[in-house]
Amino acid sequence: MKASIKIDFEKWLITQMSKDTIGNYFTYEGKKVYLWFEGQTIKPTEYYMTLKIWANDTQRVATKTIYHAGTYRFYIYANPVIMADKISDFLASVVNEKIIDITGAFRIETGILKTHQRGNKFAGMDYFENICDVDFEHWENIPTA
Repeated sequence: MKASIKIDFEKWLITQMSKDTIGNYFTYEGKKVYLWFEGQTIKPTEYYMTLKIWANDTQRVATKTIYHAGTYRFYIYANPVIMADKISDFLASVVNEKIIDITGAFRIETGILKTHQRGNKFAGMDYFENICDVDFEHWENIPTA
């Protein structure tokens, strides 16, 4: 996976969030929902999410761009279960069908958030877990020499 696929999306997502001494968060119904990116140390709070990224192979197309497709997967943790569902719905409003083009050097287009698992809680866990995916396509300009 190209680092720009991860970095470009994370930079945009951070602009949609607030930040405090704990980390980056969304505010939903007056509650802070923290988001931890790959490589960050997770500090469990009452409500939090983690993000994983999968990208497919690169294809060069005739338009002098590099094309990638893949999935952003969010793991949402909350207690009670209704809050995990509400966070999933709120996240959909943030990432559904967005065109992200900050610098003109790349463009990301996201699909519709899909929930694969709602309200799973294994024995001994303190949190309910929802797993949500949003597919993406990423175009990047090919540098000219």
